[in-house]
Formats: sequence, structure tokens, C-alpha cells
Amino acid sequence: MSKSIAVQTMRIGATEIPVLEYQGQRVVTFAMIDQVHQRPEGTARKRFHDNRKHFTEGEDYFYVTDSKIFSGILSDAVHNIIFITKSGYLLIAKSFRSNTEITQSACRDYFQDYSINFTLANSYESEFGQILKDAL
Repeated sequence: MSKSIAVQTMRIGATEIPVLEYQGQRVVTFAMIDQVHQRPEGTARKRFHDNRKHFTEGEDYFYVTDSKIFSGILSDAVHNIIFITKSGYLLIAKSFRSNTEITQSACRDYFQDYSINFTLANSYESEFGQILKDAL
């Protein structure tokens, strides 16, 4: 018998992204930010690292090693991941100076809609790993 979990997604602008939650907060990855804002791959990560002094760990982002979530899930792709919270997303999006409609939609719909309660800690390891790989 196969275990299955429905992966919830949400549309921000023209982009469908998975709904991720970590420690009770909605979070996004750098790749998700790049996709939603139609930026070249690596843009959000660069903006984060260029302005890291303005970000507070535990408030604007979470630095998560695979052992903190599920042992071995990220080992094929990466050994750690940075999850960006709403406040961190706003700091990165501000640096893009792009369409505020996308930023407003993300804040209003993605970060505030808790009707979909997809918590990473409650998903099956294999599905969690696939969701993360798809979101990277």
C-alpha cells in the first residue's frame, strides 16, 4: 500500500508554486522567488547574500540542514536549505523594484492564506524530498 499526500499549490501571478510551511510559518525558497518574479535563476539568492546583514535568522529566514528535518532527504541535491519567511521575502522583493502586484499577491494570498495547512514536518519523507527538489 503506497502512502500518498496531496501537495497543495498556489498561483502567484502566472506561476504555480508549492505551499511550504516550516515551524508554523509559510516559507519560500530562492528558486520560488525567482520563478514568481520571473528573474534569472540565482537572483534571489544573490540579493539575499548581498544584503545578508539586513536579515535576521529565525525571523526573516531559517537555515535548515537536512538532519533538522529528515535525515538524508536533501543529500542528493544539497545538504542545507534556506527557507525565506514573509519578512525576508519582502526584503528580497523590495530589491527587485518590480511589479508590486506580484509582491502584494504573494503577501496577501500565499503568506496569509492558512486554509491550506501543508506542514513539511507532517509529510512523508519521500514526498517531502521531491517537493523540496521541485522547489529548488
